[in-house]
Amino acid sequence: MSKSTAPITSDILKSFLEKKPTRRDFNYMLAAASLSITTMSHSSSTQANSGDITYMGWAGYDDPEFRENFIKKYGDLPAFDFWSDAEDGFVKLRSGAVIDVLHPCTDHMFKWRQAGMVAELDPERLIHLPDVLDYLKDIEGPTEGDKRYMMPLDWSLETVIYRTDLVDPEDVGDNMSWRIIYDDKYKGAISILDSSNTCVQLAAIVLGYDNIFTLSDEQLENVRELLIIQGRNLRYYWGSPTDVEQSLASGELVAAFGWPDMYARLLEQGVPVALGKPKEGVRTWACGLIMHPDTPNPDAAYDLINSFSSPEAGKYMLEVFGIGHCNKIAFDQASPEILEKFALSDPESFLKNGIFYEAMTPENEARYSEIYETAKVDI
Repeated sequence: MSKSTAPITSDILKSFLEKKPTRRDFNYMLAAASLSITTMSHSSSTQANSGDITYMGWAGYDDPEFRENFIKKYGDLPAFDFWSDAEDGFVKLRSGAVIDVLHPCTDHMFKWRQAGMVAELDPERLIHLPDVLDYLKDIEGPTEGDKRYMMPLDWSLETVIYRTDLVDPEDVGDNMSWRIIYDDKYKGAISILDSSNTCVQLAAIVLGYDNIFTLSDEQLENVRELLIIQGRNLRYYWGSPTDVEQSLASGELVAAFGWPDMYARLLEQGVPVALGKPKEGVRTWACGLIMHPDTPNPDAAYDLINSFSSPEAGKYMLEVFGIGHCNKIAFDQASPEILEKFALSDPESFLKNGIFYEAMTPENEARYSEIYETAKVDI
C-alpha cells in the first residue's frame, strides 16, 4: 500500500459494479487473495516500541495518521515489521515469533486459526465493531459462530491494468477478459502477482470452473497446464507494485494484474492506462487486524486495533489512499467529492457486487501451492 491522491474517476470504477456477478454469468465464486492482494516490499523498522507491541503487515500502514488515538495514549508509535505478503508473517510466526498485531486478509484466516496463531477477540473491547459495514461484519474466516478472530479494516478490488495505446482494440471493452494475461499475443509483455492462490484461481476462472476454492485433482491438473502456458508468456511474476508501474510506464508491459492505486499513480504520471472490466468479473478483497494469542500486552494491542478502525483513521484512508475502510462513520466524515472520485460512495454495493475473496481451507491452499510451484518448474 502506498499513498496516492490521484483520482480514480467514478465513471470507470462504477462501471465495474453496476451489475452484480452471478454464478451463471461467471461460472465461479472467488477465492483467496493475497491481495491479494495484494503485496508490498519487505522492510524492517526501528520505530519506538510504544506500549511494548509490534505491528506486522503491509508497508504504508506505519503512517501516524492511522494511529492518532494510539499516539495520544502512549505518546509514540508501536514497532513495525513489514512483509512482502502474508505468507512471510505466517512463516515468522511458525518459527516461534510473537507479533502482537498482524494484518492478513480474510482468505488466510482458516489457515492461521488452525495453526493456533490467532487469538479470539473480545467484541466488547472492539469499540468500533458496531460501526463496521454490514457486509464485512460477519464474513466467514474472521468469525466462526459467535466467536470473532479478526477486526475488519480495509478493502478494495483488483483487475487488469493495460496500456490503451499498446493493447489490441479487439481485447478491450466488452471483449476484456482475464485471458489477456495468458494470451500468446502478448508474450513477454504481461505480468501477474506472484501468488499461488491468485494464479491458480484466475486460471480456474479462465477455464470456466465454478468451484475455484475446492478444485478437484483433475481440475488442478488442467489449471497446471494453463499456468505453464501463462508462465512462458509472462515478462515476469511481480512482487512489488513499483516494478509493474515502471514496466507499464515504459511500455515493457502491455497488461498486468493490478490494483486501483497502481492505476491512479500511473495516471498521475500521464501514462495512457485503463482499468479493464473483465467479463468474468473483477475481484474484491478485505483484510483486517488479528492479535497473537501470546501477546504480553493485550491492552495495547486492543488500543492499536481500535485506533486503526476509528472513523478518523478511516477518513484518512479513504481520502488519501483511495482504499475502502471498515467504519461506516468514516464515509460520513470523508469528502463526498473524493468518495465519488474513488467510486466509494456506496460501499455496501461495491462489496456485494464484486466477486469476493473467500477463506480457503489450509489443505486446499497447500494443494494450490503445490500445483503452482510444480507448474513453475516446467515453464
